[in-house]
Amino acid sequence: MPPGDGPAADGAVIAAAVAAVLAVGAFVVLSATVRRETLRGTVVAVLLGLHCFAWSPLVPQAICDAVVVASLVLLVLTWASPRPRPTARPHVDVAQLLLVVLFGCACLVTAVAYPPGLGLVARMALLCGLVVAVLSQASAADRRRVVDGVVVVALLQCLAGLVEFVRGEPLLWGYKVYTTGRGLWNENHLLGGGLVRVQGTMSHALPYGTLLMVGLVLLLCTWRRRAPVARWSALLLLLTCITLSGSRSAVVGVVVAAAYLLASSRRAATWQRGSVLAAAAAAMVLLSWTTVSSTADALLDSGSYLNRAGHLQAVPRLLGRPALEAFFGSGESSEARLFARGYFYGTGFNVVDNQLLSSLGTQGLLGAGLVVAVYVASAVRGGRDARASVLVMTSALMTFDFFKMTTMVLLLTVVVCLADPVWARDEPGPGPEPGSGPGRARGVDGARGGGTARREAPSRRHEGVPASVAAVVGAAAGPEGGGEGVPASVGSAPGPEGGGEGVDAAGDRPTSRPTTATPPVADRDPSRRRGRRAARPL
Repeated sequence: MPPGDGPAADGAVIAAAVAAVLAVGAFVVLSATVRRETLRGTVVAVLLGLHCFAWSPLVPQAICDAVVVASLVLLVLTWASPRPRPTARPHVDVAQLLLVVLFGCACLVTAVAYPPGLGLVARMALLCGLVVAVLSQASAADRRRVVDGVVVVALLQCLAGLVEFVRGEPLLWGYKVYTTGRGLWNENHLLGGGLVRVQGTMSHALPYGTLLMVGLVLLLCTWRRRAPVARWSALLLLLTCITLSGSRSAVVGVVVAAAYLLASSRRAATWQRGSVLAAAAAAMVLLSWTTVSSTADALLDSGSYLNRAGHLQAVPRLLGRPALEAFFGSGESSEARLFARGYFYGTGFNVVDNQLLSSLGTQGLLGAGLVVAVYVASAVRGGRDARASVLVMTSALMTFDFFKMTTMVLLLTVVVCLADPVWARDEPGPGPEPGSGPGRARGVDGARGGGTARREAPSRRHEGVPASVAAVVGAAAGPEGGGEGVPASVGSAPGPEGGGEGVDAAGDRPTSRPTTATPPVADRDPSRRRGRRAARPL
């Protein structure tokens, strides 16, 4: 062991042990303070926030390892805890399964082809697999908590970005400085004027902008169930910080995702507003074509674009490798070897900056195909929120290597889990959270649309109706006028002999014989309808 490694290794072990103990304490606190129906969603949201603030390439390795250990312990405890619906079987859809297979294959290939890269990819695989396992047990209320958690984490990063913009330096971890002395304080080409790109606590503007894009998309998809002041303030904050990040790909991703949400909306008013906004944007483009043209020229001449476009020429060379390496790749984190062997042309900035192309090099055709399959399956199986999130994650896929960042792997896993068709439906409007009303008390699965709410809906029709009228209606509805099938709100309606024996304390279930569903109006006995009209009070 080289000198100096012993104390550092001991410190890392101690930090990991302390993190594990803290994770157990955090689980105990969360279990005691969070409802079981939202525990899994809360844990995943908390872990995403923890990694966004305490894991990045600039964070000391001991802290990064401690964060990963704490996350794994918390996820295992959450997975083993009692489920909100003990009788329901965990559900893993094809997109989540493909994502787990992707990282599993990456571990196997890396262990054989490039063992030094196994530590990083194993961390990613464990985090991804455990998040999928935890969310496979989740309820509809967990889904809402995950969505809200991503939005909250994005807003917290916005606040960190505003502080950075004011003080001129990122919070916690500062700027990255290369061995050449060059620092990662790049100019914001969207705003110009010598302004520097904002990156929050995530060490780079690209993952920062990606998180904000997903947060913005999920905010728009849950727009109706948020208070007006809160949603407009959050929208303004997210748009402002996306602009401060200086990420042109983030702007493109937001525009494409917003266009998809507008085009896929079933609400005529939203479509009309979107048409007006699109017409206004087209008019602005036409009026300022010179500015737009010069901006596009500057983008095409920028070093970031030329670096990414230049690496696309490596595709034929990567496919022309020996058959096994072309199919399985050279192992995760082996890009330096690919540069040295001439598969990627180095320009001194030996970074691929394209996750799909990087996967083709390190994981071969198998890995690149699985990445594409994960995105396609998520888009096909998911709802509007998942599809829009996949669109903005596609922008990230083409602009940087995000499989090396736990923050981005966790974010991608959350987006893929949101695409589960069990959850894939339009976000409900304002109202009680699924699983928190009477349906939960009766054991009804809120993810299936709330059958209890449909059974109890008749009770709302009789609210405020006088007892005498309710009695007549209830008597006419059941066989022989026995009052069966009377809703809970008219539980005081008299049953046979006027004593009300036909309804139990809950008001929706007879005590003496099974409930008979009320037949449709067209199938009822005409004489009964006449009798009801005759009994109607004057």
